[in-house]
Amino acid sequence: MVALGASTLNAAYTQGLSELETKKPWSVGLTLRGFYDDNIQAAHANEIDSLGYEVNPWVGINWVGDQTIIGASYAYSGKYYDETSPDTDEHWSQSHKFDAILQHAFNPRYNFSVRDSFVIGQEPDQLRSGDSFATQQRISGDNMRNFGQLDFNAQFTPVFGMRFGYDNTYWNYDQSGIDSPRDPNTGLTLPGFQPIIASYSGLLDRLENSAVIDGRWQVAPQTVGILGYRYRLVEYNGDELINGTAVVPAPGANPIPVAGDQSDFRDYQSHYGYVGVEHHFRPDLFAALNAGIRYTDHFNDGDGSTDTGPYVQASLSYEHSADTTFGIGFSQDFTSSDIAGGAGQFVQGVNNSVAYLSCRHRLAPSLYLSGTGTFQYSVFEGGGATYDGEADMFFLAGVNLEYWFSKHISGQIGYNYDYLDSDIPNRGYDRNRVYIGLSATY
Repeated sequence: MVALGASTLNAAYTQGLSELETKKPWSVGLTLRGFYDDNIQAAHANEIDSLGYEVNPWVGINWVGDQTIIGASYAYSGKYYDETSPDTDEHWSQSHKFDAILQHAFNPRYNFSVRDSFVIGQEPDQLRSGDSFATQQRISGDNMRNFGQLDFNAQFTPVFGMRFGYDNTYWNYDQSGIDSPRDPNTGLTLPGFQPIIASYSGLLDRLENSAVIDGRWQVAPQTVGILGYRYRLVEYNGDELINGTAVVPAPGANPIPVAGDQSDFRDYQSHYGYVGVEHHFRPDLFAALNAGIRYTDHFNDGDGSTDTGPYVQASLSYEHSADTTFGIGFSQDFTSSDIAGGAGQFVQGVNNSVAYLSCRHRLAPSLYLSGTGTFQYSVFEGGGATYDGEADMFFLAGVNLEYWFSKHISGQIGYNYDYLDSDIPNRGYDRNRVYIGLSATY
């Protein structure tokens, strides 16, 4: 199934269990698909298209008790492409995804949850955390992202409660080591003093820690008011130069760094203050909004620069039944970027505005239609006159039609579209993917 945008809905784990999963503590599945991808590397020019097929087995376990829910799942995806791209001669692209969750209610007033999501993959929607994208390109290699979250909720009185939360996200990209411009005919590095081309490890390997505390007031039977604070620390650990100058002693030789900016120059910490509201318009219609101010300190950039900006997290979800669900949301925050910038004027990050939606509807007794969409508008901060204030517009959409031949066998046909429009030259692209396949679950 297409998964763009849906990860931001944060539905309870039990809502994600299928009828099969609620009847037994384990489930398995296998999906086989054929596909066509018209731009396998999400490239601006010289696109490479390919036919291919995908094998996607998965297994899940879950246990639901009176006060405790435990769940875990593992999914593997192996995609075979007929064609290969210049940066890799591998026909196979493999990804792994592991999810686990533990929820426990001590009593009606106190509960906690722990969850973790680990991914090895290449696609931008696999490597993101939350609803924003640090990079919009498909990146070859065994790129890792791990997200862990802990939440504790306490209802001290009938009208006042608090939420304490902590989350940790870790990224480690496969590509490492600086590069420099290459001869278009021979592919060899050019001799002399050359600008540094940073690796994805240098640009995006990082550790993010975030802690939050919310005060929650039951202002009405269906309405909760929120006053909250969040602290976020982002530390880049690629330990490489992200821009600057290198010397290449001879054609094809490895570039030797001379001067530039280190990965950790982009470290920052942010403080958030916000107010919010959660409201049940009716049992199947729920809305949530947190809005406030963000203060960011770029404490490691040499100048100690700071900035402030808006912070927004908003969502609306409709769950009429298992047959019809709908979610829409918006967020505004400062996040990381895969653009380095010039020497001494590196890009610190981007101010991101993200809107998303996800829906699923039963058209007939055995026929389901689902769709997703995400739009991200990113404004670069830092990088000098070349980059500061420039913007990316990134759009993803997907539609999937699914027919269930029986309670164990289904067929799917779908289409995904990615589009990046960038103010930065030679960065934008579009990508079309179609697929058809069969799934078996038990």
